[in-house]
Amino acid sequence: MSQVTPEVLLPLDDNHSAGVLPEGVVAEPSAPVATADPLPSTLGDYAHGILAGHWRKLLKYRDQVLADGEAESLHQLRVTVRRLRAGLDLFSLALEIPKQGRPKNLQRLGSALGEQRDLDVMMKTLAETYRPQVPDTEQIWIDHLTRDLGKHYPKARRHSHKLLQSKGFDKICLTWQDWIDAPTYSPKGSYPLAQSLPLLLLPALRDVVLHPSWHLELPACQDPEFVNSVEPLHTLRKALKRLRYQLEECRSFYPATLKTWIQDLKDLQDHLGQINDDQVMRTQLADLLPHDVTLLQVETLGTLLREESITAWQQARSNYQDPPFVRSLYQGLLDPLLNAPA
Repeated sequence: MSQVTPEVLLPLDDNHSAGVLPEGVVAEPSAPVATADPLPSTLGDYAHGILAGHWRKLLKYRDQVLADGEAESLHQLRVTVRRLRAGLDLFSLALEIPKQGRPKNLQRLGSALGEQRDLDVMMKTLAETYRPQVPDTEQIWIDHLTRDLGKHYPKARRHSHKLLQSKGFDKICLTWQDWIDAPTYSPKGSYPLAQSLPLLLLPALRDVVLHPSWHLELPACQDPEFVNSVEPLHTLRKALKRLRYQLEECRSFYPATLKTWIQDLKDLQDHLGQINDDQVMRTQLADLLPHDVTLLQVETLGTLLREESITAWQQARSNYQDPPFVRSLYQGLLDPLLNAPA
């Protein structure tokens, strides 16, 4: 990973683009925000633009899920819920959000949509990663598991649709739309953006740097005890995701080198997610298979995927336990921001 030191500003992202409003809410016509426009000067105003953009995207993907039920629409909906939560977490000290719109309720929403998404991921992994690389005798069991998972899919889809049309979700919609139309801030909402933003990023970086998973001593990937040792890696994945989302909210103030760090975080997050997905799949297969059946090639492929992921984690661990590397990350966030509003 490269040291992050502000040199060239990145273009403002599309978080301010127009989206879809709730039914019955009519938006006044407005021109899209141009990237050349000056950035807001206060924490509150900047946070409002970020959160409003995520909320409009959430409504857009909500409508797409209800219209077509495609796996990608549901995935983007859950990602947008997580980004909204990350933005709330980042700017919380500057905002006064009504209880119904706070992160806890958004977390419940994302979790409730998880069943359908988990089935999507599992069936895609079986079809695209495992099935093409195992012999016919093992493909039979892969197909069996895929069909078994598919039987649960209609129920999971109905649950997602019911949730998105529920009174509880309607209350969240109304709460957020009211706040977007008339935002309320704490006294810290008027703090200067350029001076405050770097300090808001430090807690998420701290949680990654001090995460206990960097000190794990894991058994070999083929060891049966491996699956009982990886829970800290799952929590590290969540911490990486939180840091990545928050950095992405602020990339307008940092040079292109920040994009390299963000990509490194995403790559490691994907590797750790692969470990989790493999573990879930193995549990599903164990429940399905007779006791006297062993899928040797599936086991071998799974071990190789875990070894690849653990190698990526070990390489990252050497960085995050290296004081000069960690210092460069903190310094990169704290350096004066160029061309930012005073």
